[in-house]
Amino acid sequence: MKTSDGRFLLVQGFYERDFGPEGKVERLRGIMVDITERKQAELELKRVNAPSAPSAIATRLWCGRRKKADLLSQVCETLVRVGGYRMAWVGFAEHDEAKSVRPVAQAGFEDGYLQTANISWADTERGQGPTGRTIRTGKTEVARDMLVDPSLAPWRDEARKRGYASA
Repeated sequence: MKTSDGRFLLVQGFYERDFGPEGKVERLRGIMVDITERKQAELELKRVNAPSAPSAIATRLWCGRRKKADLLSQVCETLVRVGGYRMAWVGFAEHDEAKSVRPVAQAGFEDGYLQTANISWADTERGQGPTGRTIRTGKTEVARDMLVDPSLAPWRDEARKRGYASA
């Protein structure tokens, strides 16, 4: 239900019907109750009680796949499934001349992005994204808005095409 000030409310209706002599509804009485806060609290409780991506990944580690490639793929799948990410990937920092980052596992909607990304960890334009900076500094990097962050300009068009918003 939409209020006069433009907000949306979740409501629950309770109705009572009065039937006429021929069994048709002659009058309907009811009340609508705003349950917006209750539903928001239920959703938050579900989110808090849901298994987190890190705990789901830890469970995978204990379950014992031995091959590194399988394990990395499972980590990516868990991040997408449990963490709600559109795509997750793992790359290895290569010590070649270009200081390239070689994708080794991925899950989710990738649609050729990693083949066109040409991510590097060199101190060049393609090494200024969160991946390159993380490899160089050893500190986690987050890009909250790929569509405006200037360091992500080399990847912006391809990210937009796939609906990626952060990295």
